[in-house]
Amino acid sequence: MNTVLSSLKEFTNHKICVVIGCGGNRDVAKRSIIAKIATKYADKVIFTTDNPRDEEPMDIINQMINNLEYANYEIILDRKEAIYKALNESRNDEVIAILGKGSENHQIINGIYYPFKDKEVVYNWIYKIVYDLALFFEVIPIFFTIIFAVVVYEWICRQLGYNGLYHRERCNRGFLNERGV
Repeated sequence: MNTVLSSLKEFTNHKICVVIGCGGNRDVAKRSIIAKIATKYADKVIFTTDNPRDEEPMDIINQMINNLEYANYEIILDRKEAIYKALNESRNDEVIAILGKGSENHQIINGIYYPFKDKEVVYNWIYKIVYDLALFFEVIPIFFTIIFAVVVYEWICRQLGYNGLYHRERCNRGFLNERGV
């Protein structure tokens, strides 16, 4: 994570927003280190859940934010809402780094595996924006509105390096994912 964020800071003039959490039942000592790195390099950090497992999510985040130097963060426990907030508040001069889960396809909460992919949250956000935009122009019938939304959504996903609606393959382009410190 240090390498990703320091590289982003070095090679871009854009503001950096980081969405990150720490896993439960894992190395507690790394939590504050991860938070310090995130707040050091990012202009804005949203701390959220990342497989809390059997621990209380707020306990994990409190361990992360304990003794932080910078106050450039907020806490949103629901990971989907945290990602949506970062995306909704982003500007043209901002890079969003969604870190922690990588290619995992679930979130573990109290021993239950819930389907969850960061990438799909971003896909759904893009789809909603495009669909709302298409509905805004009520000059075409709803059928064409839906087709327009899907076509634009697919085009945006291809521009980001994703394979769109029908093929959910891991890709190294688009928003950032990384595991570890």
